[in-house]
Amino acid sequence: MNTRKAVSVCLLAGLAVSASAEVVAVPVAGRIAVFDLDAPGAVSSSAVRLDARPSAIRNGHIAALEGHGPRAFNGAWTLTDRVLIRATDAAAVARAIAGDGGSLEPVPGVHSWFAVRTGRVDTAIALASRLRGDPAISLAELDAAAPITTRDLPTDNYFNLQWHLYDTIFPGVDAHVVPVWNAGITGEGVTICIVESNGFQLDHPDLVANVNTDISPATTFPSSHMTSVAGIAAAARNGMGVVGTAYGAQLSQALIGASFQTAAALGLHNEINDVKNNSWGPIDDGNIDPPSPLVMDAIATGVAEGRGGLGEVYVWAGGNGAGAHDRVDYDPYASSRYTIAVGAIGDDEIQSDYSEPGSSLLVCAYSNGGSLGITSTNLNGGYTFSFGGTSAASPLTAGVVALMLQANPSLTWRDVQHILVDTARMVDPGDERWTPNGDGRMVNEAYGFGVVDASAAVALAQGWSTVAPETSLSTGVIPVNEAIPDGSADGVDRTVFVNDNVRLESVELIMNATTLYVGDLEITLTSPDGTASPLAVQRLNDSGDDLINTVFTSTRHWGELSGGTWTVHVADRRAGIEATWQDFELRFHGVAQGPGPCGPIDFAEPFGVLDLADLSGFVVAFLTGDPSADFAEPFGELTGEDITEFVAQFNQGCP
Repeated sequence: MNTRKAVSVCLLAGLAVSASAEVVAVPVAGRIAVFDLDAPGAVSSSAVRLDARPSAIRNGHIAALEGHGPRAFNGAWTLTDRVLIRATDAAAVARAIAGDGGSLEPVPGVHSWFAVRTGRVDTAIALASRLRGDPAISLAELDAAAPITTRDLPTDNYFNLQWHLYDTIFPGVDAHVVPVWNAGITGEGVTICIVESNGFQLDHPDLVANVNTDISPATTFPSSHMTSVAGIAAAARNGMGVVGTAYGAQLSQALIGASFQTAAALGLHNEINDVKNNSWGPIDDGNIDPPSPLVMDAIATGVAEGRGGLGEVYVWAGGNGAGAHDRVDYDPYASSRYTIAVGAIGDDEIQSDYSEPGSSLLVCAYSNGGSLGITSTNLNGGYTFSFGGTSAASPLTAGVVALMLQANPSLTWRDVQHILVDTARMVDPGDERWTPNGDGRMVNEAYGFGVVDASAAVALAQGWSTVAPETSLSTGVIPVNEAIPDGSADGVDRTVFVNDNVRLESVELIMNATTLYVGDLEITLTSPDGTASPLAVQRLNDSGDDLINTVFTSTRHWGELSGGTWTVHVADRRAGIEATWQDFELRFHGVAQGPGPCGPIDFAEPFGVLDLADLSGFVVAFLTGDPSADFAEPFGELTGEDITEFVAQFNQGCP
């Protein structure tokens, strides 16, 4: 490989330009763009367009890297030795190019446009740049061929069976990836790492072209499961077999095992791996599973340091245990605020019967569950036509994320979550579990914020501005030390008032309780806006004891403000085994929004001022039995004493 080609390969991998790169500013397509040229002295040259500024060029090199450094835009350009000129006076144009050795000719069929050939690309660039300053010429630029993509569909044998990518029977009942491909976005320059045990078939004919073996540990006995997952994410578009969601992306693998190996896998080559798909989790048996602190810290480190500080994007299968009354909320990895938990829907766009619900479920994606399975790669160079589970929904989402990252490589891990939430499409609208949260977003514990839509997500990603830095608040540990009524739905309620306002992305509840049968406990968190997050429900098959710093996470409050009264409800729904609630803590994560309410009586904006809006807010809360109106003993019951206490505090004003 010659030096110029080597530079271009590095650029396409998203690396900084080397000191030997020959870089020029070129007037093209109505603007000044920066290119790495292959053959500047030839009559035409292939070139890679960079996102650097012309001011950074010194003597054919990038003098200073700005921000994350120049990266390559998708696709190869061809620059020619022809200059295109727009002017009304042909004689003035002829005088302007006199001495440059080229002959002027009109552009056929287009008035006031002329062209001149110079014999060399670099000479044409220089002439176009000089002519831009001539007052007789309104526009001068290099004649260039920009990257294009054809609008045909993949010809891979089984693409017609990949309804989750392109449904010809029920148009639109798919991930909407074809319009993204037609725009030239295929995941190029992005690496998806498949994290699992055993590995996938690295030399599968439909995967091998996309596999980065340099960062993928070799395995002896690859798994069919992992091979199918890899195919859904990024099988090659090569005229055979199937096509991956992001068929232009690279694939790698990382192998899990005990905590040490799993943590290492989640941190493996996070400077190269952009998205890590995890189609695995604890056994789907309805038990609240304790996490490995090492593995949780590895995930936290990945989002803090991966992708050059933008954050590794972890996509996680939500789990297949709905039949065992399992919830995403019981899986510490899928329910982490750092990960994207994905549920499954079938070709009927209804929750697959195995797909776990949960307050931490962010989105859903297509899998089996209706009448059709998922077609993907399998071992021994073969294929499967019946893959499924949230194991399939997760890599479909990971592939969509890769498309988003090609469209905008500067997205942070939080940006990715924001875009998925903002563009998710509602399915099964008649399902009664769809409810608006306090920010007006429709959310459903079976579907999260809806099904992943690649076209909408990529379109939003292209013009996305990075969200403000994350702010986190904590209530601190709040002691309770109260026995929970045995076998009763009444349970125990505790409220906590939060003064500061954070525009929420996630809320964590850290629980401590003693019991010999944790499956008896029902736990619900309710926001000041009245949005309820069920975090645990009664299940007879969870015989574990005690909750010890157990973290439950909800994304249902996305976009709400943290300020106000939060309520935690804990009930022991089955008689016979006593339980005691020891303490809890709430942690809020999102974007700082300034001061919140000055106190529990400050019901409405503008916060910090008590007015008729606050009085109206109290009246509504009181009449609807809202615990936020409970100001006086006996607590747990709204009486005239609450009205008296509210009036007294209202008259005192904000402190």
